[in-house]
Amino acid sequence: MLEYRDGSNDRSDVALNYVQRASANDYVLGLRSYGDRSFTYGGGMDLDLSAAWRLSLLLRRQHASGQDAASTFGLLLSYSPGAARTIAMPATSPHDATDAAGHESAVQAGSGGGEDGR
Repeated sequence: MLEYRDGSNDRSDVALNYVQRASANDYVLGLRSYGDRSFTYGGGMDLDLSAAWRLSLLLRRQHASGQDAASTFGLLLSYSPGAARTIAMPATSPHDATDAAGHESAVQAGSGGGEDGR
């Protein structure tokens, strides 16, 4: 993952006033940007521990002007109970293939070699 971000304007002033206690002059809130010219990079990987368990490792690093570099580490362990029951068993030959209901595949049903089934 790569990301670059830069602010288009360094400042913004917001005028505020309250309805219940109105003032002749607005309150001015000055907002300034921070972390401009930010460059972020990171990566991760997933490890399948078993049919239902997965371990994810993550790393992210960010550099921005006027700030110290920041590193983020992530560790995620996840469990999917449905994944353990849906392990696919490959067919060894076209004649062994059946669907979940036990029906023969089209290759096995038409056991003949030609177009007319012989």
